[in-house]
This record gives sequence, structure tokens and C-alpha cells, in this order.
Amino acid sequence: MWTLSLPCIFWSTIVIQLISVATIMALQLFPHGRCRSLCQQVFFGLLMAMGLVTVLAVSSASDAWMTSGATLSVMTVCATFDFGAKERRAASF
Repeated sequence: MWTLSLPCIFWSTIVIQLISVATIMALQLFPHGRCRSLCQQVFFGLLMAMGLVTVLAVSSASDAWMTSGATLSVMTVCATFDFGAKERRAASF
């Protein structure tokens, strides 16, 4: 069975982390328009890639499973956090 080496898992985790941080920063810089949609799509693609890296790290019994798992958890929180939210009023009837 083909297994990934520790450096491969480590570097793929690092690359995904760096690109994810760049897309989150781009979302802050460009809150509206086409760039926001593109950044969101890239981020969700990276979220799926991080999930795959985490599954591969766990299945190959690599020591990097905890790093990739923690990254996946932080990315999930970032995906659900609304960075552009302003103060919202309660609904009035």
C-alpha cells in the first residue's frame, strides 16, 4: 500500500496553511465583488484538500496527523466565522 512520507504531509500542510491565510487576508482587503467569491471558492477548495491530507496522515500512521487535524479544525472555524459582519439589529415585528 502506498503511504505518504512525513515530509510530504508536513509540507503540504504548510503550503495549505499559507495559501489559506492569504485567502483570508484577501477576503478582508476585498470585501465585495468577484474577488471575494473567488477567494471563498479557493478557501473551500483548500478546506477539502486539508481534509484529504488529514485523512491520509491518519491512515498512514504519520506523526503529522495532529498538525493537519488542528489546521483542519482552525480552517473550519474560519470558514464559519463572518469576518465582514457589522453590528446587526434584532429583527423587529
